[in-house]
Amino acid sequence: MQGARKDLNLGYTERIRLAVEGDDRIQRVCEESRELIARETLAVEVTTESPAFPVALSQEVEINGRPVRVSVGHHPSRRGEGQRE
Repeated sequence: MQGARKDLNLGYTERIRLAVEGDDRIQRVCEESRELIARETLAVEVTTESPAFPVALSQEVEINGRPVRVSVGHHPSRRGEGQRE
C-alpha cells in the first residue's frame, strides 16, 4: 500500500477507499480483517466487491499465491477534493 500511496502522491495520513477482489478465501479473510485492514491502510472504506468509488489506481498482486486485484480511491476529505471554498 505504501507504493500505491507514493504513486498517487498521497501523504502518509491521507485517507483512502480500498477494494480487494479475489477468490472466496481472500474475500473471507478480508471481511474478517476489515477493521485491521482499514486501520493499517488508513482506509475509510474497505470492500471485497468491485469498487463503487472512482478508482485512482488498480493493481494485480498475489497474496499467498492467490491473484488479487487491489483498487485504491481518494477519500473526498482529501485536501482540495470534495470541499467547498
